[in-house]
Amino acid sequence: KILNGDHINIAPSNKFDPISSVIVTGEVRKPGSVAINYKTTLSDIIELSGGITNYALPEGIEIFRDSLKIAWEDRNFIISENDSINFLRKTGLVKVEGEVNLPGYISYKKGYSLKKYIYKAGGYTAFAEDKNILIVYPNGIAIPYKRFKSPKVLEGSTIIVKQRTLSGYMGENNSTNFSTITAQASSFATSILSLILIMNQLNGS
Repeated sequence: KILNGDHINIAPSNKFDPISSVIVTGEVRKPGSVAINYKTTLSDIIELSGGITNYALPEGIEIFRDSLKIAWEDRNFIISENDSINFLRKTGLVKVEGEVNLPGYISYKKGYSLKKYIYKAGGYTAFAEDKNILIVYPNGIAIPYKRFKSPKVLEGSTIIVKQRTLSGYMGENNSTNFSTITAQASSFATSILSLILIMNQLNGS
């Protein structure tokens, strides 16, 4: 029961109490500047932007901070002042780049493996390191390929096949093998130089 002279204090809801703003672009119903505070999450941004459109790529949300792309994992991610957020559009494509014979875009097929997309891109070049492959998801998370645990490919992903390095080409004992080859090459060069000097001396005499 409330009596005369009682004081009632109602705590303000600071969920949407603005202290700054962020720019939202792409496949949301109300793109533009959105007011945020220190508790605003990615989920809040979606709500404040009117929700995503029917053309939005699932989990295809890019968040940039200080010109760098943030890799986020869930929609409880806290948005910071001056972040920019872009909601990607469905493309039905997967990008394959790096050491493949025909880098470019491949039509996305649910259930296709990483190796299947590489095959569709013409397979590896002669310089490819087939153990050094990276898949980058639309949310910025990057997962390396492992022989017995190939990462799932999602629509909008980018598959990057790295170039074979000298150390990678030589196998496990890279430093030892390289040192051995260097020593052998040096010894061979010394032997050739000695032979040339001897021949010059013989010709001179």
